[in-house]
Amino acid sequence: MPKKFSRTGESQTRGKMGAMSRVVGLCLLTAAVLTAQEKPTVDLALLRDAATKKETEWSALAQGLESKIARMLPCDVKVRGAISEVSRASEARLTSLAQYLRSASQKATDNSVQTRLLISGQDAFTVVLNTERAEVAGELAAVQGQLLDLGESAKQRIQLEQAQKVLAGIAAMTRQREMRAAELAAWGAELAASLHELDENYQKEQAAFEKELNALTAETARWTEYYAARLDRAQTECVITNDTGTPDAPASRGKRR
Repeated sequence: MPKKFSRTGESQTRGKMGAMSRVVGLCLLTAAVLTAQEKPTVDLALLRDAATKKETEWSALAQGLESKIARMLPCDVKVRGAISEVSRASEARLTSLAQYLRSASQKATDNSVQTRLLISGQDAFTVVLNTERAEVAGELAAVQGQLLDLGESAKQRIQLEQAQKVLAGIAAMTRQREMRAAELAAWGAELAASLHELDENYQKEQAAFEKELNALTAETARWTEYYAARLDRAQTECVITNDTGTPDAPASRGKRR
């Protein structure tokens, strides 16, 4: 048997190594997926519902505040109590909404990090796959070269026909491996593109939540100032009405008499 034919054992060995490399690549990708799933998830739906509930409660109190105060005397302690109640509801609403936005922003960030882990795993798998494709291409070229040599020799030596058939089978299997590697490469390219697009969307989502959170911080400051001013106004109205002799100011009524 010619010396070149002995290389078929080497070809088969490389084939086994190529299969192992695919397993390694898949393991890398699986490890990335498992790492991405380790962090516990936050129930954003519950946080959103809680924020909506606080919004409804505050809205109901805020809308009825002025009409409620209008039925009270300016120095009635219930005036400040009513304003404080709405102020607390406003603070609870804003705090709940901020918690939701922070959690949603963090979730988007976590999703982006997890997606990048998947991208890293896919990149590692692509490197392994490209190495295998190069190996398969080399094996196929070698086997086809041996087939060509044996084809010429078989014309003169009938005993080489069986070796030629074996090599033809090896060549067919190698071509199949080459086709599978090409299919995996195409699948990997599509997956990589999808993962990069997903990561970009998560980053945009995170930026949008951060923008809302910054706006909410400014809104919180405005509402805090508003209710503080509303309490000051109530106090001022009490002082003014006492000075002008309202029914709540006995001393003033005495002066008028």
